[in-house]
Amino acid sequence: MMTKQEIMEKSSAELTDILITSQKKAAEIKQEIDAVKGEIQTRGLKVLDERNQKFIEFFGNSIGIASVTIAQKLEILNYFRLAELFGEEFISEKVKRIPDVKYDIDTKFNQALIALVTEDYEADTTLEEALDALDATSTQRELIKKKLKGDYKKDRKVISDVLKIDERNMSYDAELFFISKIMNYQLITSFFDEKRLNEIRTELKKCILVDETVKIAAKSTKEENVV
Repeated sequence: MMTKQEIMEKSSAELTDILITSQKKAAEIKQEIDAVKGEIQTRGLKVLDERNQKFIEFFGNSIGIASVTIAQKLEILNYFRLAELFGEEFISEKVKRIPDVKYDIDTKFNQALIALVTEDYEADTTLEEALDALDATSTQRELIKKKLKGDYKKDRKVISDVLKIDERNMSYDAELFFISKIMNYQLITSFFDEKRLNEIRTELKKCILVDETVKIAAKSTKEENVV
């Protein structure tokens, strides 16, 4: 890559040729990036579908990590039905109506609603049972338990840091999958009666919509490659 000084020293004709050549290279690189992203996304979605997960990472041989995420967004279709279901006082506290008829939903409540509607939770396995599978001491186990967020990516780092394991060598995907679902259930039952979840889910589907989009990202793990 040329420096600013080197560019200033070039003639206008040379700069024109460089610009055209660079634009052509950029178009070719973009085409290659799009193709690679598409293939990674296809492979990622296949794995996510098989495992019923929302996030996965692919590790490069040495310089980086690519991730595929199914992002979920909650849309309220009928505020008044929602208020009728849970009570106006509770909903007005958790959901703020703004002038152009959009809603600012409390983060935890939003997460609980999405997990409940999409049935992304585990009610038959306890967090303790999921943690039994980790090769951890009692001290490490308690520390992990305190730091867990119910987020696959964040919890993977927690386990990696506490157990001092390189993330590339971790084999706890199944445990992380259950941990996120178990913690979703804990969040759901902090808002809703666990005995009425099927009934509530049926009613919720009449007034909210969960939209899913696929996101792909890549990051360098070497400082010199970070732009």
